[in-house]
Amino acid sequence: MTIAGEHFKRERATVPVNSKLENRLLGYITAAGAASVGLMAIAHPAEAKVVYTPLANIPLTSLTTIDLNGDGVVDLSFKFYTTYHGAFQLVYPGAGGAIAYGTAAHSVGAAPLPWLTRIGWKTRVTKNRAEITGVAGCHSTCEHFGLWQYQTNKYLGIKFLIGGKTHFGWMRLTVGAALTGYASGYAYETIADEPILAGKTTGAEVETAVAPAALQHPVKQSPIKQSPSLGVLARGVDGIAIWRKEEEAMGSVIEW
Repeated sequence: MTIAGEHFKRERATVPVNSKLENRLLGYITAAGAASVGLMAIAHPAEAKVVYTPLANIPLTSLTTIDLNGDGVVDLSFKFYTTYHGAFQLVYPGAGGAIAYGTAAHSVGAAPLPWLTRIGWKTRVTKNRAEITGVAGCHSTCEHFGLWQYQTNKYLGIKFLIGGKTHFGWMRLTVGAALTGYASGYAYETIADEPILAGKTTGAEVETAVAPAALQHPVKQSPIKQSPSLGVLARGVDGIAIWRKEEEAMGSVIEW
């Protein structure tokens, strides 16, 4: 606006902001920032990672405990028991864990899962010990039992804890007749509650680990050895103990 040759400019008025309003505005900005960070976290979740550990065909009777993730906590235990006229192999989950369980015909126990079976919350499990294979009533003949008989490269489904959170894993086993067999690897999922596919050992999401020293010793391996004879089993615990000592004396690794 020009009056008498002079220019007048209107200055923009400065309005003071109430302190309470200012605090509210800062609060809105902070909340919006937090929400955007949360949305970014949802858009970019932690990537699942499978850690796989190969084994050199370790006989089941040589296995005692397995620590899947190397945190010093036992996640799986194997035990061999003998009775007066029989013997059986058992697997135990670690504290808070479980093992995939199955039934077929007249047998129940640890389930031999096929390759790429999804192991997760929907998997049928037991928190108790589970049988792998066994023999009983050995007099003139033996009754053989166990879902793992004559299973090649099948997978034992495992549920276990890392820092109190549930994780899933598997162990690959091959079993011949009752009381024979070996383990050739295991794996676990690093993300809590994330399912794992049995036997998946390759791909960008798979990392290969080195087996603990106790499981690195080379094993003299023939396909699968014969079970102790019926005569040995019929002699009960004493007969099996003698048979095991003879096997060890010959420099072989016991693999029933």
